[in-house]
Amino acid sequence: QGQLEILKKISDVPSWSPKSITETPTWSIEEINSRRFFTIHPFKLEVSTPQFPCQSNLPFSLFQLMELKHKKVCSAVTTSQFIADHGLYLVQRDWLEEWIAETENNNISDYQQVFVLGASLYASKVRHTRAKRTILEAFGVKSV
Repeated sequence: QGQLEILKKISDVPSWSPKSITETPTWSIEEINSRRFFTIHPFKLEVSTPQFPCQSNLPFSLFQLMELKHKKVCSAVTTSQFIADHGLYLVQRDWLEEWIAETENNNISDYQQVFVLGASLYASKVRHTRAKRTILEAFGVKSV
């Protein structure tokens, strides 16, 4: 879904379409003033990161760890190798919000169980087995 959203945003740019690329696109990630930018030469898109705190009954220390895991996944799926192997995934705030909601709905308080739940939810959003493994590694989880 993230690929389609980015393709739509790029396609909305006047006088440009995916068919107009005649050479192999190059990409990079850069961080400027705590803002991440994903560049497919010559286009640049800002990659959003979650803002805390959001409404929840979970301890703030857990929020911080969940945000860290979310950012690790964002970094893992925006490497050139990951994109070349598996395509472009836009890890969005709603992934994190779904994880927070599921943690609360299931009354999970054990941090390791919270990470296993997050790894399972995030991995379910990608297709390839190796891509799922990359996400599990970002969470520090061996299997779900």
